[in-house]
Amino acid sequence: MNIEVIDDGGVSYIRPEGKLDSTTSAGFEAAMLDVVQSRSSDILVDLGQVSFMASAGLRALLGVAKKLANSERALRVYGLNTLVRETFEISGFVSIIDVRTDEADALDGLA
Repeated sequence: MNIEVIDDGGVSYIRPEGKLDSTTSAGFEAAMLDVVQSRSSDILVDLGQVSFMASAGLRALLGVAKKLANSERALRVYGLNTLVRETFEISGFVSIIDVRTDEADALDGLA
């Protein structure tokens, strides 16, 4: 799995590519936690190149969301394909993680 991290002003983009499952979720979580710990930016996760997300990928997102819970920083995901969106909906993660349709929507309201 490739994971690209891009800093753009007050926003950090995390762009994983491939399957997010038990084999790859640790690297995904580590990349996100590095951003949480080393930057003070809002975090946008572009899931547009993620073909599949298992519960391990959801747990990684939940761990980061918990770390940011008491901060003023946003965690938003966007670009979900149909299969990944269904995973979020069935698991109830659409009520836990801020899911947006696209990058413009994810940026809306951020400083």
